[in-house]
Amino acid sequence: MPEFIPMDATAVYLDGNAFVGEALLNDEFIGRKHMTSLYLNSSQIEGISNQTFKGLTQLLSLHLEDNALSGLESGQEFDELIALRELYLHNNALEYIHPDTLRPLFHSLQVLTLHGNRLKVDFHVWEYIGPELRSLSLRDNQWTCQCDFVEKLHTALKARANRRLNIETDVDKIQCLNQTLRNSSACADVLAVSFRSNGNGGSEKLWPASWDSFVPVLAVTVASAIIVISLIILAVAARKPLRSW
Repeated sequence: MPEFIPMDATAVYLDGNAFVGEALLNDEFIGRKHMTSLYLNSSQIEGISNQTFKGLTQLLSLHLEDNALSGLESGQEFDELIALRELYLHNNALEYIHPDTLRPLFHSLQVLTLHGNRLKVDFHVWEYIGPELRSLSLRDNQWTCQCDFVEKLHTALKARANRRLNIETDVDKIQCLNQTLRNSSACADVLAVSFRSNGNGGSEKLWPASWDSFVPVLAVTVASAIIVISLIILAVAARKPLRSW
């Protein structure tokens, strides 16, 4: 780690290095209260501590992608990043994230990338879909198609759509047990989820994907029923005049 990072630095680029061992376990950035962007990606980082980002209260963007992080276990790694908007954790080896690690970012985080890790269903991702979150990536983890996991994720995304809050996510690309999350036969009614923004700042579309093909069939069925009922009514109405004749 460089010894003399300017105290008034706003953007620090340290990506592409080799911070192995205990290089990022101390308060290396303390006092840099003006820093808003920190790039530590592609630097062979294996761990961070409660002290690593101490004092970075104005940090907006943190790049930790393409490293060797296997776990965020203390639950206090990001406690002082109260203004953080973008957190990039993709393409690591994360198997465990403490339930409290991301809680301090709930109301500020706008971008969260978690794809390309080893996360499982014990990571309750729906608990971190905050009011400001606009982009969330989850693919290429070790998810399983457990109904409880999918139902809670579905409910969280649906709640966002009901509040007309746009979010980009890769739910349709999540794989589990040789099938996509949305096409699992175990929880077909819940898993067949299509979640996509309309691209015009409006509300999202969130419904079972099979409905797209079901709507035309329903329309034809209703129209046929109306025609049959109308013919029956006409037949009954014409019955008496025909008898009199």
